[in-house]
Amino acid sequence: MPITVKIQRMQPAGSLFDQQPGGGSPILQASMTLRAESDQRIDFGGSPWRAFIPVVWTLLFFVAFLGNRQQQAQWIIGSVGIVSGLVMAAGFLWWQETLSLDLVSRTYCYRRGYWPKIRSDEGSLADVKAVGLDVLVRAGSKGGTVVTWVVSLVFADPTKSIAVANSGVENLAYQRFAYLAKRLGLPAVDRTGAQERTIAPAEIDKPLAERAETRHLMPELPEGSRIALIGDAPERRIVLPLAGLRLNSIGLPLMPLLVPWWTGMLRHWSVSAPFIGVSVLFALGSILGALTHREIAETSESLAISTRLFGIPLTTRRYQKRDVVGIEVKPVPGRQRFAQELQIRTGTAVGNLRGGRISAPELAWLAQAMLVLVRAN
Repeated sequence: MPITVKIQRMQPAGSLFDQQPGGGSPILQASMTLRAESDQRIDFGGSPWRAFIPVVWTLLFFVAFLGNRQQQAQWIIGSVGIVSGLVMAAGFLWWQETLSLDLVSRTYCYRRGYWPKIRSDEGSLADVKAVGLDVLVRAGSKGGTVVTWVVSLVFADPTKSIAVANSGVENLAYQRFAYLAKRLGLPAVDRTGAQERTIAPAEIDKPLAERAETRHLMPELPEGSRIALIGDAPERRIVLPLAGLRLNSIGLPLMPLLVPWWTGMLRHWSVSAPFIGVSVLFALGSILGALTHREIAETSESLAISTRLFGIPLTTRRYQKRDVVGIEVKPVPGRQRFAQELQIRTGTAVGNLRGGRISAPELAWLAQAMLVLVRAN
């Protein structure tokens, strides 16, 4: 399994932390990939994909060079492109880092720095106390947020902890998190929720259905709940309330009308008709979306989470009960402070069920109820 490695200083457990690129440079991003793996060791080194960055950068200038017919401008563009490309390539070569984990002698060797001043840190894997998973939320360039899940080797000394994998895809991050913890035989510490959760190595991929702490009795629905529990085991259904209208349900249909309104052509049918048509389609989509609801249905061996419209399933995702390793309520990364979601995990997949119009007590009930469904067979 390929692993992209990023080294960084870690903040105290449970907090969102800021990653710093290698050497503090926004260009020389410290990153490695899995170079070699065997029963005896795991080796990481500089990513070969970094070589494409200066190449692509130089090609962009080359295209601009060919597209400009003024000789003086051509020479300026060409010179800037070649020089900056060479400087970028030299920077990537100048910065070096490697990480080797010896699984036989249970030692590690981490080297990083600008040549020739490369710092080396060697020690015992016994100093590594766990494999951690954190979530990093950053402001995006266009006003949104960028969410990154970061896997790290957690040392007894927090200042020595090393981030060893990062991904913008939550599912991949959990796979790398579990994989590395199992390979090293270390506890897995999930710090992406409201509270830190530690999982023993033997429990990492153990199904919830086989764990003693899993609930057996269906909890009582919160007072005034709009959730419906239908049927008896092993074919129960949990029907969630309608999605309802949201703020974007109103804003999205109005967006296509901004252009004809701004240009004063809204009353001219020949010009505004296409924009009005798109606006109507968006409005219909918003109305239909507001009429959808989620449903969790069980069989003796699986759970099916579907989105339904007038009882017709639009999308369905199925989980085998024997494969489910985690169900819990977690904060939604990058959303408002109190936004929560229900996360269901298997060894290879992560699914999130957003709270939406479900209250916090209802979401907590849903997590407990799904634990009961997973335990039933």
